[in-house]
Amino acid sequence: PVLLIGGEKDFLAPPKALRTTHRALGSKDRTLRIFGSRSKDPIKYGHFDLILGKKAKEEVFPAIGKWLKRRDKR
Repeated sequence: PVLLIGGEKDFLAPPKALRTTHRALGSKDRTLRIFGSRSKDPIKYGHFDLILGKKAKEEVFPAIGKWLKRRDKR
C-alpha cells in the first residue's frame, strides 16, 4: 500500500509530480491526497504545512491515521 500526500501550494513536491508518481506506481492499493482548497480544506497547504502547519494536527494527521487504520490487518 502507498499513500502519497501533498499540498496544493507545495513547490518541493508539486501536485503534478505527485499525480505522475501515483499513476506510475505498480501497487493496486495506492492513494493520493492533495491538501488544499480544491479538496475543500480551509487552507492551501505547502510542503512543510503538512507536518508543521496550524491545521496539520486536525486535518493531515487524522487523514493519515484513517488510511493506516483501514489497512490494519490485526
